[in-house]
Amino acid sequence: MKTLLRAIPIVIVAMVIVYALPVFNSATQTESNKDQAKINEQVIKKPKTGMVQKTVPVDGLANYIGISVDLFTQQFGEPVRKDETAYDFQWWIYNQKDKDYLQVGVKDGKIVTIFALGNNLDVAPFKIGMAIDSIYSTATLYPNFEVEYNEDTYELELSENDMNNHPLIAFDNGTFAILILDQFANKVMGIRYLDVSTLMYMNLYEVVSKTPIPSVSQDNLDWNAVNQGNQQETFEIINVLRRRNKVPSLEMNPSLNALSSQIFAEYRKPLEESKINNELSNKKIEAFLSTKQDNFKELDSLYSNQTTDATWIVGSLFSLESQRELIMNKQFKSIGINYQKHEALLLLTSDL
Repeated sequence: MKTLLRAIPIVIVAMVIVYALPVFNSATQTESNKDQAKINEQVIKKPKTGMVQKTVPVDGLANYIGISVDLFTQQFGEPVRKDETAYDFQWWIYNQKDKDYLQVGVKDGKIVTIFALGNNLDVAPFKIGMAIDSIYSTATLYPNFEVEYNEDTYELELSENDMNNHPLIAFDNGTFAILILDQFANKVMGIRYLDVSTLMYMNLYEVVSKTPIPSVSQDNLDWNAVNQGNQQETFEIINVLRRRNKVPSLEMNPSLNALSSQIFAEYRKPLEESKINNELSNKKIEAFLSTKQDNFKELDSLYSNQTTDATWIVGSLFSLESQRELIMNKQFKSIGINYQKHEALLLLTSDL
C-alpha cells in the first residue's frame, strides 16, 4: 500500500507532462506563426519602386559600347581630330560627311559613349530622322529608371521635358541610349549611347534615390582645350542640322567670338559690393548687345548655364521653339560661339 501511495504523485506528474506538452507546443507554434506572419506582412508591405524597366535588344552602334577603340577604327578608320572633354573621356570626331557625322567617346582605350548624328549610320532598332511616333512600336519610354552601378542602386527620374526631348532607353547588355528628339519636326534628331558609368558621371537626369552620385574631379582639367572642343563641335553639329533642314551653313565669325568673350569677361569682373549679382543672364546679354547693334545688321543670342557638352546643349536648344527658330533662321549668315566651362554663349548675325 505504501508503495502504491508513493507512486501516485509520480503518475500524476507524468500525466500532466503528457497532456500539457502538446498544449505548450501548440501555443509556442502559434506565437512563432504570429511572428512569422508579422515578418511576411512587413515583406509584403515593403514598397516596390516600380522602376524595373524593360530593355531593348542591343543592335547597331550600341554594340560598340565597351569594346576596344582599335576594333572600331578597323571599320571606321581614324578620326579627323580628338577633342578633350570635362568627363574623363576624349571625343574622337568623325565628320567627313553630314550623313556620317559621328563622335566616339574613348577612355582608357575603350569606347564609353557615342553620339550619332548622321542619318546614314546604323542606329538600329531606331533610325535618325524616323518619326517620333514610330519609337513606341520599338520601345517603351519610362519616366523612372533603376540603375545598378558599383554595387549600388540608383533611381533616376525623367522630367516631362526629358520625356519629350531626350528620353532614355535601356539595352539588354547593360548600356543605354538617349534619343535626342526634334519635337517641332517630329523626328529623331540624333542618338547618344552611353555605358552606365558615363550616364551617372554626366548627371543628365535627376537622381531621386539617397545613394550619392559618383563624381569626376574637374580640378586639373585643361579648360581651354575643353572649351575649344565644345566650340568646334557645336559649330559642326549646328551646320549638319541646318543643311539637313535645307538651310545654308553658318560661317564662324571671329568678331562674334571676340564679342562673346567680351561679354563673359564683363560679367566676371570682381565687384566692390559683393551683394550685387554679377552672374551672366539672358537679360544682361541683351542689354550688353543693345550697345553693339550698330556694328551688325542683326544680332541675336542664345545662352545656357546648364550644359554638359556640345551634344547635349544643341539638343537642349532645339527643345524650345524660339531657340530652334534662331538656329534654323535662313537670314543668319555667321555665328560666334564661346564656352566658359559649363556655360555656353552663341551669337548669330546676318553679317558675314
